[in-house]
Amino acid sequence: MYKGTAPFIPRVELPACVMIDNTACSSIIGNVMLSPKVKHVVVRFHCVRGRVRAGFLSPIYINTTRNLADIFTKPLAGFKDKVQQIISMISDYMDIIRPHPSGVGNAWGILFSD
Repeated sequence: MYKGTAPFIPRVELPACVMIDNTACSSIIGNVMLSPKVKHVVVRFHCVRGRVRAGFLSPIYINTTRNLADIFTKPLAGFKDKVQQIISMISDYMDIIRPHPSGVGNAWGILFSD
């Protein structure tokens, strides 16, 4: 590592949580024996399975309606509602949204007032 770069490189706590909304993917990652029906994905999952076994990744099932990654893969219908849902999900996962100082609503309320 180069001198002086350490303060800029974030520390990552292991295992890193990977939220997935596909139960088939979850069972393939966790299953030792693979069916011939999934031979085409074996190469892709060997890497992920190895990282899970080594303790670098921890797959966690999440309902597809609560999956933050879906905002990048599905069209955004009703932008305002979707943004509010995303903020709510981020708040649930990371506890970054604090109550508004007035005690009414939250700090994001001023952005989405009608």
